[in-house]
Amino acid sequence: MANTAPSLSLGQVPSVADWQNYFNAKVDAANGALTNPTLTGGTISGAFSGSPTWTGLHTFSGGVSISTGTASLTRFSSDPSSGQLIIGGTSADGQGINWLWGRMRWTATITGSDPLGDGQAGANKIIFSDAASVSGANNSSALYIMNSQAGNTASSNTASRNTIHSRIIVQGQVGPSPTLGPTITNIPYVSHLSTGYGTVAQGGLGGWSAGNNPSTGYYRGSLFGGNDNVWLTTGASNWFYLVGREIDVSIQGTASVYSRFGLLISGFTSTSQADDDDAAIAIVTQTVDGKNFKNGLQFGANTAPLDISGALIKVVSRRYPSPATPALTDGIDISAATFSGNAIKTPGFTVDGSGNVSATNSRKVLYITGTSVGNGADLTADTLQTFTIPANTLKNVGDIIHVVAGGIFAASTDTKTAAIKFGATSQVTITATTTSAVRWYGEVWFMKTGTNTQSYTGVGAQVANSSGTNSATTTLAEGSTIALTVVGQNSTNSVANSVTCQLLMVEYIPSGA
Repeated sequence: MANTAPSLSLGQVPSVADWQNYFNAKVDAANGALTNPTLTGGTISGAFSGSPTWTGLHTFSGGVSISTGTASLTRFSSDPSSGQLIIGGTSADGQGINWLWGRMRWTATITGSDPLGDGQAGANKIIFSDAASVSGANNSSALYIMNSQAGNTASSNTASRNTIHSRIIVQGQVGPSPTLGPTITNIPYVSHLSTGYGTVAQGGLGGWSAGNNPSTGYYRGSLFGGNDNVWLTTGASNWFYLVGREIDVSIQGTASVYSRFGLLISGFTSTSQADDDDAAIAIVTQTVDGKNFKNGLQFGANTAPLDISGALIKVVSRRYPSPATPALTDGIDISAATFSGNAIKTPGFTVDGSGNVSATNSRKVLYITGTSVGNGADLTADTLQTFTIPANTLKNVGDIIHVVAGGIFAASTDTKTAAIKFGATSQVTITATTTSAVRWYGEVWFMKTGTNTQSYTGVGAQVANSSGTNSATTTLAEGSTIALTVVGQNSTNSVANSVTCQLLMVEYIPSGA
């Protein structure tokens, strides 16, 4: 500890302490170092060794070197455990116990197995204790590190600014070299290890059942292994990224590895499951202002393209130590949600919110009805059923619209007809003039042959005799809607419901289906 000469006023007689302080200052200046000192506060520069005893407040300057000579471990204060820096004291101002300013660098070569008996051999340890408990509603942190960036607009300032930079560099092999055959211990190297565990209850009463608020006494206490929290406040506009955590995992050069994971989540030694929510990944909303995430889980980004050579989502069977296939209850369960659009949407396959399936290259029913509709009391052709085929339904040459219709003729000798029409053209017409012809049936296969060109085949029948078939071509505009109608007519007598349609089905069959 650097000492200064006593400050004396005129006529003052120096005390013994004054002269001792003056003498120590001269000794310090001569020797430049202190051995086994008792440090009671002040500004410390130079170097000292041994086992110092610390009291009071100390200011380090000039790049102080704290060494131990030939000793393998450093001991500060009177703590019996070797290799610790114990920073103690109390604080009632809510600002924590100690402040460390400027730069601090600790270097040491540590040997031994487990000096504190906590399974952490060879570690520089900072231990904080909250035995007396922190009062009040403020957060309590054992180690609080803040990096305040005032800003610097120099063009050379392009590197990142970090509060904590944790790095591990593996430059040598740890453990014996393996031989093929026997199982060896896999040694993990971890740059940042965060652990937390609880050993006592926090006062929760238990007895929870579904439908009750779990936080009303049933459960109490939450334990987190980590909690990332970033935000931008009013005025912090036009930033490029706001990211909770980025994980970069790369295999460079000629390096090789058996498995690579961007994020590995394991239940580890868990022996039970949670009473209610229990998920490896949970995406939740904590605010209700409508400004939460647009997408829950997104692959790729506008400025970071997706490059995956395998599957987007895949379940893998275990291969070692013995093959095992995961046994699951459901594959994807989104039944608790409602969807205004599609519940599942792919380039060629969709499932809407009601469960209706639509596939680009598969047959699908566009419309079906079993409502019975009859002609009116007139001699004209009346519309019995109708459906509008959406524009651009026929996309490719070979696409087909398949129509099936059927109904009843009155048991009379009147001339009765039923017809299926695309636009203004009848593709098939069924006629009956006998009392026995009481059932009719019609079917049309309508196929795209080119741009706005089609061909069709129609088949019609009634129970007494076949009305034959009909084939032709049409030139309907496929980019517009196409009106499909089933008409019925009694051209002899104005008898209502002498021709009825009881079935209409319209089916789309894509080319190659």
